[in-house]
Amino acid sequence: MNYWPSLATGLADLTSPLNSLLKTMGTQGAKVAKEMYGCSSTVTHHNTDLWGDSAPQDNYSPATFWPMGATWMVTHMIEHYRFTGDKELLKDMFPTLKANVEFALNFLKEYNSYMVTNSRVSAENTYVIPNSNGKTASISLGTTIDNQLLWTSSDLFLRRRLRSVFETINLPSAQPR
Repeated sequence: MNYWPSLATGLADLTSPLNSLLKTMGTQGAKVAKEMYGCSSTVTHHNTDLWGDSAPQDNYSPATFWPMGATWMVTHMIEHYRFTGDKELLKDMFPTLKANVEFALNFLKEYNSYMVTNSRVSAENTYVIPNSNGKTASISLGTTIDNQLLWTSSDLFLRRRLRSVFETINLPSAQPR
Protein backbone atom coordinates (compact mmCIF):
# COMPACT_ATOMS: atom_id res chain seq x y z
CA MET A 1 0.00 0.00 0.00
CA ASN A 2 2.98 2.30 -0.34
CA TYR A 3 2.57 4.40 -3.46
CA TRP A 4 4.99 7.13 -2.37
CA PRO A 5 7.96 5.86 -4.43
CA SER A 6 5.93 5.54 -7.65
CA LEU A 7 6.55 9.13 -8.74
CA ALA A 8 10.22 9.32 -7.85
CA THR A 9 10.86 6.07 -9.72
CA GLY A 10 9.01 7.11 -12.88
CA LEU A 11 6.05 4.81 -12.27
CA ALA A 12 3.30 7.45 -12.00
CA ASP A 13 0.92 5.33 -14.10
CA LEU A 14 0.69 2.91 -11.20
CA THR A 15 -1.24 5.46 -9.14
CA SER A 16 -4.36 5.48 -11.35
CA PRO A 17 -5.79 2.25 -9.79
CA LEU A 18 -5.40 3.84 -6.35
CA ASN A 19 -7.28 6.92 -7.50
CA SER A 20 -10.05 4.73 -8.93
CA LEU A 21 -10.28 2.85 -5.66
CA LEU A 22 -10.52 6.13 -3.73
CA LYS A 23 -13.51 7.14 -5.85
CA THR A 24 -15.17 3.75 -5.26
CA MET A 25 -14.52 4.05 -1.54
CA GLY A 26 -16.19 7.45 -1.58
CA THR A 27 -19.43 5.94 -2.83
CA GLN A 28 -19.36 3.07 -0.33
CA GLY A 29 -18.10 5.29 2.48
CA ALA A 30 -21.01 7.75 2.24
CA LYS A 31 -23.36 5.05 3.50
CA VAL A 32 -20.98 4.08 6.32
CA ALA A 33 -20.46 7.71 7.38
CA LYS A 34 -24.19 8.26 7.69
CA GLU A 35 -25.06 4.94 9.35
CA MET A 36 -22.14 4.66 11.80
CA TYR A 37 -21.35 8.27 12.65
CA GLY A 38 -24.33 10.35 11.57
CA CYS A 39 -21.91 12.37 9.43
CA SER A 40 -22.22 13.61 5.90
CA SER A 41 -19.75 12.85 3.14
CA THR A 42 -17.57 9.71 3.25
CA VAL A 43 -15.44 7.55 5.53
CA THR A 44 -13.28 4.46 5.15
CA HIS A 45 -11.81 2.55 8.03
CA HIS A 46 -8.34 0.99 8.21
CA ASN A 47 -9.04 -1.75 5.69
CA THR A 48 -10.81 -1.94 2.33
CA ASP A 49 -11.06 -4.20 -0.68
CA LEU A 50 -11.37 -3.78 -4.44
CA TRP A 51 -15.10 -3.03 -4.06
CA GLY A 52 -14.32 -0.12 -1.74
CA ASP A 53 -15.85 -1.66 1.39
CA SER A 54 -15.52 1.10 3.96
CA ALA A 55 -16.93 -0.47 7.13
CA PRO A 56 -14.73 -1.84 9.93
CA GLN A 57 -13.25 -5.18 8.84
CA ASP A 58 -11.80 -7.23 11.65
CA ASN A 59 -11.38 -7.61 15.40
CA TYR A 60 -8.00 -5.94 15.92
CA SER A 61 -9.21 -3.27 18.33
CA PRO A 62 -6.23 -0.87 17.96
CA ALA A 63 -7.05 -0.43 14.25
CA THR A 64 -10.54 -1.67 13.37
CA PHE A 65 -12.41 1.53 14.19
CA TRP A 66 -9.86 3.94 12.74
CA PRO A 67 -11.97 6.02 10.32
CA MET A 68 -9.11 7.87 8.64
CA GLY A 69 -8.21 5.17 6.10
CA ALA A 70 -9.40 7.14 3.06
CA THR A 71 -7.94 10.35 4.44
CA TRP A 72 -4.57 8.61 4.69
CA MET A 73 -4.91 7.25 1.16
CA VAL A 74 -5.82 10.71 -0.17
CA THR A 75 -2.38 11.90 0.97
CA HIS A 76 -0.91 9.85 -1.89
CA MET A 77 -2.96 11.93 -4.33
CA ILE A 78 -1.86 15.11 -2.53
CA GLU A 79 1.79 14.12 -2.85
CA HIS A 80 1.23 13.24 -6.51
CA TYR A 81 -0.09 16.75 -7.12
CA ARG A 82 2.75 18.36 -5.15
CA PHE A 83 5.35 16.30 -7.01
CA THR A 84 3.96 16.81 -10.51
CA GLY A 85 1.76 19.92 -10.34
CA ASP A 86 -0.80 17.90 -12.34
CA LYS A 87 -3.87 20.15 -12.24
CA GLU A 88 -5.99 17.64 -14.16
CA LEU A 89 -5.37 15.05 -11.44
CA LEU A 90 -6.30 17.59 -8.78
CA LYS A 91 -9.45 18.56 -10.67
CA ASP A 92 -10.41 14.89 -11.09
CA MET A 93 -9.71 13.94 -7.46
CA PHE A 94 -10.86 17.16 -5.80
CA PRO A 95 -14.36 15.81 -5.00
CA THR A 96 -12.72 12.89 -3.20
CA LEU A 97 -10.45 15.23 -1.23
CA LYS A 98 -13.41 17.46 -0.42
CA ALA A 99 -15.51 14.51 0.79
CA ASN A 100 -12.77 13.42 3.19
CA VAL A 101 -12.32 16.94 4.57
CA GLU A 102 -16.09 17.31 5.01
CA PHE A 103 -16.30 14.02 6.93
CA ALA A 104 -13.49 15.15 9.22
CA LEU A 105 -15.25 18.44 9.96
CA ASN A 106 -18.43 16.55 10.84
CA PHE A 107 -16.53 13.99 12.92
CA LEU A 108 -14.52 16.41 15.08
CA LYS A 109 -15.71 16.99 18.65
CA GLU A 110 -14.83 19.76 21.09
CA TYR A 111 -12.62 18.78 24.03
CA ASN A 112 -11.05 21.39 26.33
CA SER A 113 -11.64 24.11 23.71
CA TYR A 114 -9.94 22.03 20.97
CA MET A 115 -11.57 20.24 18.09
CA VAL A 116 -10.33 16.64 18.13
CA THR A 117 -11.08 13.26 16.64
CA ASN A 118 -12.74 11.44 19.52
CA SER A 119 -12.67 8.78 20.77
CA ARG A 120 -10.13 7.24 18.58
CA VAL A 121 -7.97 4.21 18.31
CA SER A 122 -4.39 4.25 17.22
CA ALA A 123 -2.75 1.17 15.79
CA GLU A 124 0.65 2.75 16.39
CA ASN A 125 0.00 3.80 19.98
CA THR A 126 -1.06 0.96 22.24
CA TYR A 127 -0.12 1.75 25.82
CA VAL A 128 -0.25 0.16 29.26
CA ILE A 129 -3.15 1.42 31.37
CA PRO A 130 -1.89 2.79 34.71
CA ASN A 131 -2.68 0.55 37.72
CA SER A 132 -4.12 -2.22 35.53
CA ASN A 133 -1.68 -5.11 35.97
CA GLY A 134 -0.33 -4.68 32.45
CA LYS A 135 -3.59 -4.34 30.51
CA THR A 136 -3.31 -2.29 27.33
CA ALA A 137 -5.51 0.16 25.47
CA SER A 138 -5.31 2.19 22.30
CA ILE A 139 -8.16 4.68 22.74
CA SER A 140 -7.14 8.31 22.71
CA LEU A 141 -8.28 11.81 21.84
CA GLY A 142 -6.95 13.58 18.76
CA THR A 143 -4.20 11.13 17.91
CA THR A 144 -1.13 12.52 16.17
CA ILE A 145 -1.73 10.58 12.97
CA ASP A 146 -5.26 11.99 12.72
CA ASN A 147 -4.01 15.52 13.31
CA GLN A 148 -1.34 15.19 10.63
CA LEU A 149 -3.71 13.69 8.08
CA LEU A 150 -6.33 16.37 8.70
CA TRP A 151 -3.75 19.18 8.42
CA THR A 152 -2.40 17.73 5.18
CA SER A 153 -5.76 17.19 3.49
CA SER A 154 -7.30 20.44 4.77
CA ASP A 155 -4.26 22.43 3.66
CA LEU A 156 -4.54 21.39 0.02
CA PHE A 157 -8.33 21.69 0.09
CA LEU A 158 -8.15 25.27 1.38
CA ARG A 159 -5.32 26.25 -0.97
CA ARG A 160 -7.32 24.98 -3.94
CA ARG A 161 -10.45 26.81 -2.76
CA LEU A 162 -8.49 30.04 -2.32
CA ARG A 163 -6.93 29.64 -5.76
CA SER A 164 -10.44 29.29 -7.23
CA VAL A 165 -11.53 32.49 -5.49
CA PHE A 166 -8.44 34.35 -6.77
CA GLU A 167 -9.09 33.11 -10.32
CA THR A 168 -12.73 34.20 -10.11
CA ILE A 169 -11.88 37.77 -9.09
CA ASN A 170 -8.81 37.94 -11.35
CA LEU A 171 -6.23 38.26 -8.57
CA PRO A 172 -2.90 36.48 -8.88
CA SER A 173 -3.09 33.13 -7.11
CA ALA A 174 -0.61 31.83 -4.58
CA GLN A 175 1.92 29.41 -6.04
CA PRO A 176 1.74 25.79 -4.86
CA ARG A 177 4.41 24.67 -2.46
